[in-house]
Amino acid sequence: MWRTIAYHLHKADVGIPSHVVLPVFERDRAGDYVVAVDGHPTGPYTVTRLNEMMREGIITAESYVWRSGMSDWLRIKDCPDIIK
Repeated sequence: MWRTIAYHLHKADVGIPSHVVLPVFERDRAGDYVVAVDGHPTGPYTVTRLNEMMREGIITAESYVWRSGMSDWLRIKDCPDIIK
């Protein structure tokens, strides 16, 4: 189901160790995001679920997300496909 690879993070302020193992998404999950919650990568989550989590106060537009194909973590507010 899931394969993993080592992925170096470049944003020290994400709060996740500089070297973590993140999922490599299967083709049908390529649009899902991993989100940093309390300094730990969690997920993957769909865009719909990320918006629910923001409404519930679990994450904010300042939270960092990453998905397969992204070269670095971005804040949710900088991801137009999440913030619509």
